Amino acid sequence: MAASATRTSSLQHAVVFTGGILLFSDQTQFALEHDTVLANSTVSIKPVTEFACDVTAQPVSSGKTVFFAVNRGEWGGIREYYTMPDNTDQNDAADVSSHVPHYINGGIHKLLCSTNEDFLLVLSRGRTESIWLYKYFWNGSEKVQSAWSRWDMAGKVAGLALHDARVFLLMDYRGEGLFLEVMDISPACRDADENFEYALDRKLTEADCAVSAYDSATESTTITLPYAPATAPAVITRSGEGQRAGYAHEVESLKGKTLMVRGNATGRKLFIGLPFESRYTFSTFALREGQKGNAVTSGRLQLRSLSIACEETGYLEVEVVPSFRQPSRYRFTGRELGHGTNRIGSLPLYTGTIRVPLLSLNTQVAVSLVSKSFLPFSVVNASWEGFYNTRNRQV
Repeated sequence: MAASATRTSSLQHAVVFTGGILLFSDQTQFALEHDTVLANSTVSIKPVTEFACDVTAQPVSSGKTVFFAVNRGEWGGIREYYTMPDNTDQNDAADVSSHVPHYINGGIHKLLCSTNEDFLLVLSRGRTESIWLYKYFWNGSEKVQSAWSRWDMAGKVAGLALHDARVFLLMDYRGEGLFLEVMDISPACRDADENFEYALDRKLTEADCAVSAYDSATESTTITLPYAPATAPAVITRSGEGQRAGYAHEVESLKGKTLMVRGNATGRKLFIGLPFESRYTFSTFALREGQKGNAVTSGRLQLRSLSIACEETGYLEVEVVPSFRQPSRYRFTGRELGHGTNRIGSLPLYTGTIRVPLLSLNTQVAVSLVSKSFLPFSVVNASWEGFYNTRNRQV
């Protein structure tokens, strides 16, 4: 069966959509339709929409919508194909990356969608060491969350696959070869025998390494890793009998796969992995008309403070960078005097509110949440306080 259209169309991909099959070419989308029986006499292929599509990446279904890539030269984008909820059976493709047009590098070649966790993973040849994550949430027919983020990996991402709540990555590290790694992305993910997940990349335990006997002369322990990291990894004790969790052994030297740490690490339960930085930057704080209205710009908003509601947070830094002044950094270690989680000899996970000063004009300050620690942090919401002075009013 041939697809008829007013322009030359080479059909590249097929995706299940609303009980039928959606066919993609580089400029047109077709619907495969049939009656009760699928046969040559009952089937037809009709053009339904004309959206430019980067056919290098296979479109993926998210259940009731379909994601496909678009090419914008140096940059790339993602559109979400859906049926309009107005009973007209008309289809549309919203640009879900329109608010970040210079975020995804061009050359998108892989899309991967999880219908259980509601997220989309994107790979691009323009930045091979990164994975873009699009997190969304539908409440009925309304999308109430639409957020983009990026994971910068320690090597080149050569392949990507998804099974249940685990992402399998084929990583290419220069000079080391290919490694098959796995990442659990379920919200309830915890390390074995721990009440949280240690934030380390290429994470190993002492069972995956060769730990030599303690050298009392040099007061150090030698650990041989199964891979040669480019930077010094962190060596953290985990929960175990006769030892305190969260103790970091100081790394004295790294030569290839051989790691030398200070102190006695023999017989201890360890986590060994590469620390990484997590960063979230707030958009410009503004007074808005209604809950989701436009920003009010007729006056001056002088910010006073920022309150951050955290849940099970062990470490967090708030970076305040005002224009024309020196930046400030406020460090929170998860310990609050008098709080029930602040116990000696344990790793505190704080649930409560952190308050930091801003003392800047709203358009002349950048506020970021930063963490390089292995301890987790989770931000539920944030609210600001300030003074607003109106310069004019409507008459």
